[in-house]
Amino acid sequence: MSDKAWKVSIIVVACIVIAGIVMSELQKWNSFKQLVLEPLGETKISKLVFIENSDFVVSGDLNLKEITDQATIHEIMSAFENIRLKKNVNPWNHTLYEDGYRMMIHPERGPYFTVMFNDKGEVRIDNNISHHKKYSWTYDVTNSFDFSFTENLF
Repeated sequence: MSDKAWKVSIIVVACIVIAGIVMSELQKWNSFKQLVLEPLGETKISKLVFIENSDFVVSGDLNLKEITDQATIHEIMSAFENIRLKKNVNPWNHTLYEDGYRMMIHPERGPYFTVMFNDKGEVRIDNNISHHKKYSWTYDVTNSFDFSFTENLF
């Protein structure tokens, strides 16, 4: 190959690598709205179930609170809607299972979601039908959000 062909090849490879790095960085950032509310669309949420994980892990008792009141569901979803998330370097954070809470979102139709969170600002969102990698990460909350409202539920 000529010198010019090598330079073109190197530039093409460098552009591909840079594009991959940029895409990887962009995928680290998400929001609750993108991960939960947009896939639900206009579907009405029929029930929210909150579970305090620490009670379940320590005693095996399932301390749960079901919410079916639409005004309360709307208030909770509005509070979560503006959460900005950044991918955590630790994909499997076991503290979420031990000292946090779970919120199960049951819509009238479509996928249901499980949101695990703790007061340290760590969040994990699972979708029952999508195996996309964004639903297998643990996220850190990057804006101010107070999770203490969940303590009032129990």
